[in-house]
Amino acid sequence: MNWFEEADKSSAAILEKIYNHPFIQDLQSGTLDRDIFQYYMEQDAVYLKGFAKVLQKIAENLPNEKDTFSYAKFSENAVAAEQSLHSNYITHKEIQAQPACHHYLLFLQHHLSQLENALAAVLPCFVVYEKVGNYLLKHTDLEGHPYASWIQLYGGEEFSLSVQEAIRITNQYAHLNGSMKEIYLQGCELEYLFWDGAYKKLRWIKTS
Repeated sequence: MNWFEEADKSSAAILEKIYNHPFIQDLQSGTLDRDIFQYYMEQDAVYLKGFAKVLQKIAENLPNEKDTFSYAKFSENAVAAEQSLHSNYITHKEIQAQPACHHYLLFLQHHLSQLENALAAVLPCFVVYEKVGNYLLKHTDLEGHPYASWIQLYGGEEFSLSVQEAIRITNQYAHLNGSMKEIYLQGCELEYLFWDGAYKKLRWIKTS
């Protein structure tokens, strides 16, 4: 069992909580409140902007040219996704990172100082979204579904190829640091908190 297989097995309970979260269940049924989805999309745009910067920094620190190219491409894709969200969902310019998003971005930035930890920290964003996308594809009738395009994006083959590449690269560095699995699991929990914060439309008290 390689590093990722072990980390993935350890994250099963967190993934089960994500699958059963009201956000995911309502997304699956097509009954998710549009205001909640709007809040989620706005926070996702803020997250992706910061995530892209982290991915680019990882790309610059990777010693292998092929791996550097992969992470630079991941960063480029995150920027494109953020710009797409802004053009399609965000009607005003300034969006503040609310608590769940803010905490997640700080977590990523904190681990940037050590390459293998940074790889473990960003990997849940790849893996959890692929798993959620596949879960939704398996359990959802997409015909006439209001969120069909979002579900197909993360459950599609193209995204899966990026996920497998991110896993491959991270596995190469897993022997360097015994704390990588714990960082990965913390990232998975932050994914859960991102969905939870969106469902509750959690905001800073001073801006509520």
